Parts: sequence; structure tokens; C-alpha cells
Amino acid sequence: MPLKTALISLFNDHPYGSHDIISLSSALKSRGYPCTILFHERPYRSERDALRLTRLSQKEIDLCLGLLKERKAGIAGISVYYFQLAAARQLSAAIKERIGIPVIWGGPWPTYAPQECIDHADLICRGEGEEALIDVLEALEKGRPLKAIANLWVRDAGKVFCNPLRQPSWDFAQFPFSFLEEHDLVFLCAENRQWRPKPPAHYSAMASRGCWFACTYCLGSQALEHRYGYRLRSPRNLVLELRQACQRYNPRLVIFDDAMFPPQNQWVSEFSQLY
Repeated sequence: MPLKTALISLFNDHPYGSHDIISLSSALKSRGYPCTILFHERPYRSERDALRLTRLSQKEIDLCLGLLKERKAGIAGISVYYFQLAAARQLSAAIKERIGIPVIWGGPWPTYAPQECIDHADLICRGEGEEALIDVLEALEKGRPLKAIANLWVRDAGKVFCNPLRQPSWDFAQFPFSFLEEHDLVFLCAENRQWRPKPPAHYSAMASRGCWFACTYCLGSQALEHRYGYRLRSPRNLVLELRQACQRYNPRLVIFDDAMFPPQNQWVSEFSQLY
């Protein structure tokens, strides 16, 4: 039986635009690993209230743990931005104490400040996580050690193993399209055990990864040591995704969430003709 994964996104009121966690889920399922995405939301009345979303209530923790047990997760992944740090610490401690499964953190803050995060998780994933997380699941299934997997910081027997970043993939065709499968989603709310957001009127897509520039003030550029660069999908691959997305979701418009939309005239011309 393949190891089951639960990916958790905290304080998320826009689940359909969460490219990182949806891409991870799609990659795992393409390799035969069942995956549940748990989107946690807490209602708030104003932007000032939203800035106070720092800690989880005991009820929220209990609901999260109940769903992990219900889905029989063998490993939990938490996407962490800086403002989610306190909540991620709370939830990770509860998972390890009451369920006893490994916890892996990924996302912007573990990538930028892994030394601040590794004390609270068993594993830290820096940079892109599709290949690294698949390596983790394969190693756990086969009883192999995790301490040499690229992109990971691993806490094992009181020691921390800090592995280098792997070379990024330039072949986007190897990754499945990041579509949400309704039966794999759980929407958790503090007030009601589950909630269901309305499908958005738009579809969010990405034509590229990375950025051409290496700005000194950019968290992603500095944390990844300028290693990932700017990588483009082929226009044909992108248009194939958009066609399938239109069949699935019937959106009114498409929004590109790239750090920088492809600036090459030839790429834009080919994409425009195909689109």
C-alpha cells in the first residue's frame, strides 16, 4: 500500500491559486502516492484581523489531527510563510506528539531560514519540492535513510544533515498539470468542521518558474543562491493545460501568476497563435 501524504496550507482563503501545494499533490499522485490537501481557513472581518492570524486554537488543532487520522496519513507536509510560523510550530508539535508521523516543512520561509525551522520539523525542503518529496516517500517505503536527499535538511538522532540544492528541472513536460481533484481536498474551518469555497471565476496558471533577475532584496533569489534561474514552459505545453482547464472548470478568464511573464517575442508570438 503506497504511503499516504497530507499537505497542509494554513490560513489560506484562496486555495485554488495555491500553485506550490497543488503542484506537489499532482506530482505525488502521478507516481501512485495518494495525497490529501488540507486547506485551513479562519474567517476574519478586516485586513487588520488577518494580520493577527498567528496561532491555532485547540479546536483547530484537534480538527486537523482528526482529519489526518481519518485519511490515514503516513507523513504530513506543511507549507510555511513567515506569518504562519507560530501556527506551524503548534501543529507540528501536536502531530508528532499525538500521531507520531514525520513532519516536513516547505515553502518560502524554510527555504530562506532553514536553521530557524529545522528544530520544529523532522525534515525541511528548500526550493522546489516535487522531486525531493517523491524521493522521501520512496525512501520511507523502502526503509532507506533520508539524510542524503538533495534539497533537504534532515534531523536524525540529534544531528542535522544539510544537503545541497539539486539542479532544477528544465523539462516541465515531466510534471503533471496542477489540477485540483475534489475528492482529495479537505477545507477546514475553525467554526465549522469543513467548508467549501466557491470555484473561482478565473483559472491561475504559470508559464515559467524563477526570474531573470537576482535582486538582493528578493527572498527567493537570495535563498536559492541564484541557482534556479528563469525557466520557460513550451507554449504548446501551456496551451494544452489551459485547454484541459477550460474543460474542467469553465473559467471566465485566465490569470498568470508568474514572477515575470515570458518577455521573449518569439515565445509570445507562438503562444498567441496556439491560444
